[in-house]
Amino acid sequence: MIQPLQKAHDAGLPVITVDTYIGDGDYVNGPVKFRCPFIASDNELGGKIACQALADAVGDKGSSISRM
Repeated sequence: MIQPLQKAHDAGLPVITVDTYIGDGDYVNGPVKFRCPFIASDNELGGKIACQALADAVGDKGSSISRM
């Protein structure tokens, strides 16, 4: 995907990635030499929020399980 995204960037189109990167992710020394901002989610925080929502939905009741 580097070449088509490079062409888009060179044509003046904004290029942005979401929850992924292009090349090896090293935008300083890697194969991607153009500015490529990205949006990334925090999967650990998302898991904690989902877990809390489930606990709230069952009234913080139920049997406990061992934590990893």
